[in-house]
Amino acid sequence: MGFTTADFYQFSNPTDWIRHFGKDSDKRLLATLWWNWRHRNFYCIDEQQKQIHYLITSIHQAIIDMKSIYPDHNYPLKVPRMVQWLRPNNELVALNVDGGSLGNPGKAGYGGLLRDNMGSWISGFMRSVDISNNLHVELMGLLYGLQLAWDMGFRKVICYSDSMDVISLVHGSRPNYHHYMAIVLRIQDLIHMDWEISINHILREGKFCADYLAKKGATSTSTFTILDYVPYELKHMLFFDAIGTWYARS
Repeated sequence: MGFTTADFYQFSNPTDWIRHFGKDSDKRLLATLWWNWRHRNFYCIDEQQKQIHYLITSIHQAIIDMKSIYPDHNYPLKVPRMVQWLRPNNELVALNVDGGSLGNPGKAGYGGLLRDNMGSWISGFMRSVDISNNLHVELMGLLYGLQLAWDMGFRKVICYSDSMDVISLVHGSRPNYHHYMAIVLRIQDLIHMDWEISINHILREGKFCADYLAKKGATSTSTFTILDYVPYELKHMLFFDAIGTWYARS
């Protein structure tokens, strides 16, 4: 809420306290109090338990709305960048991939998932890698994600990765002397097969589900695993993506 010390409340009247801190250009206090009160009403009146992602997104949106209605010209307007999962059109399947290491290099893993235009789960995958670096597992995640989509018979796919390095490598010329040349060449060969495939950049906040699978792969001991079911911990993330939830760019 913007407080940095434990003695932030030094008013005898809570109304005076709200009026004092409500003048702050950030508007975090007012937005957070308002949505805490709304969350309490949702629960007490309608028995609705809102998820934390919903509350955070709503607070950020309330801050934006208050700043636009009551601008403070003494301060620059700081509007957070909002990001969401990108839904494919009716003919396409969305492939989100990711890879990461616990240390660079370190214990690593990669993973990804396929979804339809409604955001529904089609399939997923993950794998543990003993010791590696971020670029290696990002490339491996893309390679095995594309291979899974092809093997399942999908011929119109839009793929998203948050690694600009990976996208630059696979869209560039054939890297004859790159350390991961063999992986890049396999990806390029897949791209040039008889299907409609595009590989695009997405910010990290737009692919939380793939990020979860990559981390789960990194912390597991499994070999390459295809997931025909939705992992329990992933169900709420899929739901929020499917309804178009926006996330503030950190």
